[in-house]
Amino acid sequence: MILLKCSLFCRLTLAAEAAATAVIVDAGLEELEAVRLVAASPNLPADPAARLLTIVRSLRRSADVDGDPLSATASSPCWAVNLFAVAEPALFGLSAHPLPFPGLVRRRLFRADREPDLDRDDVVEFILEALYETLSDIARVPRAAAAFAETLSGLRGNSRLFDAWMLLFAFRSLTPAQLARALPCTKAGAGKLLRQLAVRQFANTPHTFEPYTCGLGITVHLSRDLSTSAGFCLELHQGLDARP
Repeated sequence: MILLKCSLFCRLTLAAEAAATAVIVDAGLEELEAVRLVAASPNLPADPAARLLTIVRSLRRSADVDGDPLSATASSPCWAVNLFAVAEPALFGLSAHPLPFPGLVRRRLFRADREPDLDRDDVVEFILEALYETLSDIARVPRAAAAFAETLSGLRGNSRLFDAWMLLFAFRSLTPAQLARALPCTKAGAGKLLRQLAVRQFANTPHTFEPYTCGLGITVHLSRDLSTSAGFCLELHQGLDARP
């Protein structure tokens, strides 16, 4: 009888969690669709900075909730804007192809009590920072591949070690279970690959129940002259000043 009650309780709990998850997913889909409608508008400026600023201002809801100015950012569509910036950067006038733009916007941009000049300066800075970080990431990947090839050049053609290394380098930390799902392979096989990387110092051996971490740091020194030059910033500001 006790086992039956426990089983029933677990089923009810799982059902409640599934229902709550469905509500969150539905709300997220509505948020994504709302952002897409705004970002895909044919009336937006072509300039990336002016376009992003117009999108953000169109998606602001209120200055505050119940007298708390910070509460407006808690329910902002910031996450949806950043997701579309990665998946469909063309909507923001950035690129025709998906690129890993990190954090194109921040939640504070969605506060309606901000000064307009702060909006403009922050949007320009966020775009420059995202472009620089994206360029740095793109530069690191071939260097990581070259470092692996230089150290481990005699692997068999069907070896998964290189794939495991590139995934670990990209995510910075992985458990055997996570790597197994990503490759895909068995959990035991993934654990063996991670241990092989650790032996060659491409991975750090974790403590119990902790993930393996990337053991190789690759520093990229890129000039910011192009992205932070006065001319480039001036073009961004001029685009904002010329917005309708």
